[in-house]
Amino acid sequence: MQNNSLIEFSDLSLSYGDALVLKNVSFKVDVGDYVFFLGKNGSGKSTLVKSIFSKTNHKRGAVKKCPSLMDNSYISYVPQLTRINNELPITVEEFVDLGRLNSKSTYTVQDVLEMVSMSDYKDSSIWALSGGQRQRVLLARSFIRDAKLYIFDEPTNGVDIESKQDFYNLINEFSKEKMISKIVVTHDVSMAVKYGQKVAYFNNKSVQVSDVDVKIKSRFSEMIHLQDQFFKGLNND
Repeated sequence: MQNNSLIEFSDLSLSYGDALVLKNVSFKVDVGDYVFFLGKNGSGKSTLVKSIFSKTNHKRGAVKKCPSLMDNSYISYVPQLTRINNELPITVEEFVDLGRLNSKSTYTVQDVLEMVSMSDYKDSSIWALSGGQRQRVLLARSFIRDAKLYIFDEPTNGVDIESKQDFYNLINEFSKEKMISKIVVTHDVSMAVKYGQKVAYFNNKSVQVSDVDVKIKSRFSEMIHLQDQFFKGLNND
């Protein structure tokens, strides 16, 4: 494993019982990489993410992690909002503080709430917030770990375009002076092209990884801007 690699998937095949999900997956996530996992539901995106934490579904091959990731304390996983129990009576401050479990971070809750402009809501119930505000709180809970690898699972499902871009801009702001790596599981091709450095495409039990071309990135950014302006125009009518 090379010194600049955090994770290496080496000829990895994954299965649920006898059902093969992915076969012969080989690629690396290097320090500072921003990789988007794209593909249909059931194509194996989440299964590959789980393979980073557990060997339960390993059929063949290996997931090699650099020494600092071996105990998972420098990995931050951000789930979908829909996977959080909405009957849990918890304040923003309490929810964010949970992110420090088993981490070695020195960040405080106040530190990370200020990063996402949510410090005024620390005593509010997380369920009293809007969808966009809850996304910010999820980011704060991930930032408090001060991790080397951040994994975001369908992070912007159910929010509007403005909230999506706000979410990714906050990630960029947090990571711009840090050599951290990010994996985003999503169906959103436009966000993947605009913000990602690499795209891993899941199809037919295989994974193809490619760099995001600068020209394509520029073209998609322009399309997103035009789309944004179109919806703003509709809202003003």
